[in-house]
Amino acid sequence: MTKLQSARRSDRAKIRCQACLWGLLFAAPISTYWQEVRTDPSEVLNGDELGALEALKAAGGDRFRSVGVTVDKQAGLVSLHFSRELTAGDTPLLRQISKLGNLFFTGGPPFLTDEQLHSLEDVGMTGIIMWGQPITDNGLKTLKKFPKLKQVTFHQTKVTDAGLALLCELPHLKRVDVAESEITDAGLKHLSEMTRLEHINLFHCNKITDDGIRLLSSLVNLERLFLNNNDQLPTASLEQLVSLKKIKRVL
Repeated sequence: MTKLQSARRSDRAKIRCQACLWGLLFAAPISTYWQEVRTDPSEVLNGDELGALEALKAAGGDRFRSVGVTVDKQAGLVSLHFSRELTAGDTPLLRQISKLGNLFFTGGPPFLTDEQLHSLEDVGMTGIIMWGQPITDNGLKTLKKFPKLKQVTFHQTKVTDAGLALLCELPHLKRVDVAESEITDAGLKHLSEMTRLEHINLFHCNKITDDGIRLLSSLVNLERLFLNNNDQLPTASLEQLVSLKKIKRVL
């Protein structure tokens, strides 16, 4: 095995490990990730899109400041995993990729700012995952300019209850994940008004209470709700949701 082949195998292993970690944190079956995570974008992208992707990857300079790729062949989408800052040249390249799934901004020192989030205007990703990034409510004002957004994740960000209110402007939003956050029942009140939501994950949001969970009973399309590791939520909180007819899983 050459050094290049060894490095590629190592990169694929890291991406699989990250996918499994997200499966653990956000309650998707790990087996699904193992079956669907691929790293060959030519399975779903055309020549021009592959060229744009290669330009994005080359802009990083090295494997520690790079853009990783995973492929969901069944959905026909590629997800990009940024471990470097966005540049002015990234946006036109991202706009060229029509089959864009999630954009991950995770790991390492914080590098995604509100201003850089604004630079993604009109990029067609279906999800954006921000972990350990200094994104604030002001940055979320630009989310309404992401036309295909179905999923948002805020893990260790500066997003508050007021930021969650801005999610009402996303017409296709189905899933919200919030982890290690200072949001309160006021934020859940905003989520309770988004009746199209199907999946909510609230992990280590220790200021939410039973009163806030009660508000979520208005979400008639909710199928999955995860309330792991929230100090002020007794098991009895789940009893508030028995009236939801589409609910499949509560944890």
